Amino acid sequence: MNDPGGIGVFVQLLACALCHRLGYACRMLRLLHIATLCALVTGCASTIPAHPIPVRQDYVEAGVQPGDTIEVTLKNGEQQSFEVVDVRFNVIEGPDGVVEFADIESIVKRSRELPGHPCGGKEPLGCSIPDVVHILDDKFAAKTGKFHPACVEHDFCYRHGYTTYGETRKSCDEKFRNAMNDACGSFAGLNLFDLENHSHCKLAAEQMYNAVRLKGEPHFRVANSSFCEYDLERDTIR
Repeated sequence: MNDPGGIGVFVQLLACALCHRLGYACRMLRLLHIATLCALVTGCASTIPAHPIPVRQDYVEAGVQPGDTIEVTLKNGEQQSFEVVDVRFNVIEGPDGVVEFADIESIVKRSRELPGHPCGGKEPLGCSIPDVVHILDDKFAAKTGKFHPACVEHDFCYRHGYTTYGETRKSCDEKFRNAMNDACGSFAGLNLFDLENHSHCKLAAEQMYNAVRLKGEPHFRVANSSFCEYDLERDTIR
C-alpha cells in the first residue's frame, strides 16, 4: 500500500465507468470508494471516548495504566495530554516527566474500555437483563444500555453497601430504581416519538427493579460484605 491515494482513484474511475450499467449498484460502488479512501488514507479514525476519573489515589491507581492516553488539567489551569509510562508514589509519569496527584484538578482517560474501578475486583459488573424484559418487548432490553451506571452502582451496593454505608437490600434497590428513572430523563417537552421511547424506558426500569426485588436477596451481602468507598458523593475527596 505505497500509494493509497492511487488505489482510491482507481476505485473512483471504476465506479464512474460502470455507473450507467449498474444503476442502483452504482451508489454502492461510490460508497465503496468513500470507504476505501477513508480506510487507506485517513483510517476513518473515530473519536475515542473520554472517561473522567476522580482525582483520588485509589481511583487513579485502578483506572490509569501504563500505555493509557490521558488528558490532565492542573490546579494552575495548565492542560497536558500524554501517554502514561507509569503510576507510582502519588505521581503519574509521562514521557516528559511526572505529575503529582496533589497538583491535578481533573483527569480524563481516552479509551474504548471503561477505566478500572477500585471496588470492582474480578467480579463482573453491569446489568443482567431479566428474561421477563425480553419476553415483554425487545425494545425494553435496548433501553437497558442507559442503565449501566445504575447497575454498576447497584452491584457495589449489594457487595459493599452494608459494611461501608449501612445500606439495606431495600435501600440499594430503591436507589437503583431512582437512578434508572433519572437515566430515562423527564418527559417534559418531548414529541410523540420521544414520549414512546420514554415510556419504554420507564417500563424497562420498573421491570428491572421488580426483578431485583424478586431475585436479589441471595446476592445481597451482609456477613461477607466488604468495605469499599464506591459512592464519591458521600466520601470526602482525599
